[in-house]
Amino acid sequence: MNEIRPSGRFSARDRIRKRSEFRTIQDAGHRVVSPAFVFLLGRMVNEQGSKPGSAGGVTRQRLGITASRRVGNAAQRNRAKRLLREAFRCVRAGLPSGLDLLVIVRHGLGSRTLDDVVAEWQSCRSRIERRFAALPAAPSSAAPGSAHSDPSSGAAP
Repeated sequence: MNEIRPSGRFSARDRIRKRSEFRTIQDAGHRVVSPAFVFLLGRMVNEQGSKPGSAGGVTRQRLGITASRRVGNAAQRNRAKRLLREAFRCVRAGLPSGLDLLVIVRHGLGSRTLDDVVAEWQSCRSRIERRFAALPAAPSSAAPGSAHSDPSSGAAP
């Protein structure tokens, strides 16, 4: 099997770090489910009010990861997050530009390797692209309660 190599760096600009950003993506309700992960999709909104990609013409994708205690102890959660970050670096070139992607780890990854995680992402890629294309355009400024006005956000109880 071909060994998959991550490319590029995973800088702070590539991360979803604020709780409010996590909540906005979770409340939007656009998700793709795989056996080990739940991918929640959102459109990137620049805080400076500029259009995505205006800095040098390159549009980025951002990643946020959630791994609860259900995944396992701290070492297992950290391993899962490391694998997800590396997998993101491997598949990032094939993802739509301007994508905010929040990944929830459903259960422990056990002995899965980077190749296994990347293969699972690749199997979901077409669904991620379709769901992302269906997302409404990002507003120019994110209002804290704007995600709740979306009627399609049917969050399950």
